[in-house]
Amino acid sequence: ELARLWNAEWGLGADLQVVPCSGWTRAMHWPETGLPFVQTSPAIASYAAALTYPGVCLFEATNLSVGRGTPLSFQAVGAPWLDAVMVAQAFNRVQLPGVRAKAVTMTPTVPPHPHAACAAVQLRVTEPRAFRPVSAGLHLLAAVMARHLRDFCWTVYPTAANPSGEGHFERLIGQAGVRETLEENPPSLAERIAAWTVSPGWQGRVQASLLYD
Repeated sequence: ELARLWNAEWGLGADLQVVPCSGWTRAMHWPETGLPFVQTSPAIASYAAALTYPGVCLFEATNLSVGRGTPLSFQAVGAPWLDAVMVAQAFNRVQLPGVRAKAVTMTPTVPPHPHAACAAVQLRVTEPRAFRPVSAGLHLLAAVMARHLRDFCWTVYPTAANPSGEGHFERLIGQAGVRETLEENPPSLAERIAAWTVSPGWQGRVQASLLYD
């Protein structure tokens, strides 16, 4: 089915096939394969980074570093002005399943804050199957924004698909109004984040396209 869709969209030819792997099931995470991790991009160099990337990447639209050029790339966010201890404590009070935050330090090599010592908050995944990275990223954003009303700001992030870099956060999160709600920080924020990050009926919608048990 996927091959058919690709053929129709990109004209890649009728002989395009998706070849299934052997010995893998949908319940497996990478460490269970016994294989060395293959970087999915230059900045995602570990299984831990791949787990946290969908949430930490939201900070690309802010003036915090996502740790590029450090061993914590896409596992931590930081800035010279960040009160990492207080932000980590605020995040941990939410008690999200499968993850804890820890205050650390890092020195990124690329903007923002290149070659500057940064206080940082690292997301440490304790239970990968329970962890929900986008929910964690939004809660971490909320904790940073609430602690740093004067220092935190949104920024542009130019890409090939969006040369101006405007609205990068909305492109990442996929819906309008999230930025404004985070800024407002209402008492119902946890419930709002939960509503944003559920996908009712997903299992049924994808069932016909699944290759693995």
